[in-house]
Amino acid sequence: MSHLLKIKKLIHKSLNPKISVECEPDSDEFILSSKFWKDSKTKALLSFLAKNFEIYCKNKIKFYAATVIEIGNNRTSTQVNDKIQSLQECETRLFSI
Repeated sequence: MSHLLKIKKLIHKSLNPKISVECEPDSDEFILSSKFWKDSKTKALLSFLAKNFEIYCKNKIKFYAATVIEIGNNRTSTQVNDKIQSLQECETRLFSI
């Protein structure tokens, strides 16, 4: 499965309220993620990513800058990138066979 298809599936699963997508509670990534990103901001990020996926694919720097403006909360482009990478790693651990 392509990397971009996995991201799209993660976005869909994360936005579906019936499906919980979280790393194991004892993992360092879960602790860091939950400590610094509120669920509402993570959902806002995923929603923005879903709506602007073409921009993300074509120009990540432009996407990160637009995301910082959209979700606010004093986030930086690096933090947005790190959060997306964290979600991808979490998805890989949860859904890989």
